[in-house]
Amino acid sequence: MYQLYYIQLNSSIMNFISKANKGTSVLILLLNLYYIPMTLKIIIARGGPWGYGLLALPIFLTFNLCLISAYHGFRGKNSESLGLLMFNLIASVVGAYILYELAFKLYFE
Repeated sequence: MYQLYYIQLNSSIMNFISKANKGTSVLILLLNLYYIPMTLKIIIARGGPWGYGLLALPIFLTFNLCLISAYHGFRGKNSESLGLLMFNLIASVVGAYILYELAFKLYFE
């Protein structure tokens, strides 16, 4: 039989993971303040005149779905999950990079 051995992390590391999880969850919530209106704008405009906005819609919907993991980062046992922290961290970094490319770099060049 296979036995799983779990590494017992002390409470200070678990406390850090919980705070980092809440921090990345807040960042995802703040990023979605931009992504949700843009998603609605693309859906209402039906992708724009030639439909090129529909190419960005799967990316925006993916970040909108990251709200679910951000919610779980605030609640219950999941706030101490290392896997959830890694997912939220990757989602927030990618979301911030795409926001930088869309909102700042395109308008100021």
